[in-house]
Amino acid sequence: MGLSAEYLFAAAMFGLVMFLLGWLAATIRNGRKSRRPQVRAGESAPGRNGRPEGRHRKGAGLSLVESPIGDPSLETAPEPQEEPFLVRFDAIVKKNIANPNLDVQYIADVLATSRTALFNKVRESTGMNLQNYINKCRMEKAMELIKTTSLPLSEIAQKSGFATPRYFSTAFKNYTGITPSEYKKKTGS
Repeated sequence: MGLSAEYLFAAAMFGLVMFLLGWLAATIRNGRKSRRPQVRAGESAPGRNGRPEGRHRKGAGLSLVESPIGDPSLETAPEPQEEPFLVRFDAIVKKNIANPNLDVQYIADVLATSRTALFNKVRESTGMNLQNYINKCRMEKAMELIKTTSLPLSEIAQKSGFATPRYFSTAFKNYTGITPSEYKKKTGS
């Protein structure tokens, strides 16, 4: 008597499901971290952005892990809080402010994120686009150097990350409304 294709398919699927459930149980027992966050009973599985996928409402989706009530051995410790994105981003920009070639790709590589994600996170955190934020940091550095040092404006332009003193002067005037030399006179430096 031969086995039908439908029977073989159903048996294979059952075997695959049993294998995955066994692997999942072993992973939980051994305390290994998975890439996806664990979802407790009654919660729906999160999608890419941490929101439920599709039309699922909270509590309406399938749970990935059924956690036995009162079994503390399966509870996971909370992850240590990662340093806030804006703090890390700001530190990279300020550390490399004198580099006129500071660009989006370099920052994205250092933060280990995509350019698109970087643009979105910066806009969400600062309300500004990435290049405007970098230029703002450069202008603040230049204004600080003008106030606190007696360096020539060409050197201040270089230390602020501007390729040429002429571009620095133009950008400074667009940002503050006055030229760097007028600002220097006004601050009494």
